[in-house]
Amino acid sequence: MLAACHACTAMDISADLTELGRTPVAVVCAGAKSILDIGLTLEYLETQGVTVIGFDTDEFPAFLTRSSGHAAPLRINTAAEVARVLHANRALKLESGIVVACPIPESEAAAGERVETATSEALRLAEYDECMPCAVATSS
Repeated sequence: MLAACHACTAMDISADLTELGRTPVAVVCAGAKSILDIGLTLEYLETQGVTVIGFDTDEFPAFLTRSSGHAAPLRINTAAEVARVLHANRALKLESGIVVACPIPESEAAAGERVETATSEALRLAEYDECMPCAVATSS
């Protein structure tokens, strides 16, 4: 799982996103936490020069579900193609990392959808809780 950006009044960016912008490493994950702002996370990764790949998907996954509503910046369908991108990154001596986002298997997606539904409902209810100032921003 890729940590991500919180969409609060003061932008809260996970340190691993910044590190990906300055360390030539590959992170293979099932996407970012859907409770966070995935669009903002993808935008931040772009500004840091991080290559983001959707492995065999056009849509960036949301960790527990196969889709997030956000397009993957680049789609690659085979491990050999991913290896070529990793090799090119290294050959060019780029100082940024690469995220390879692999959606969870179709067989697990139904359980993930139930979790996503429950999470969305919890965020909606939290909008009324004064101790959750970020709930409104992360749920929209």
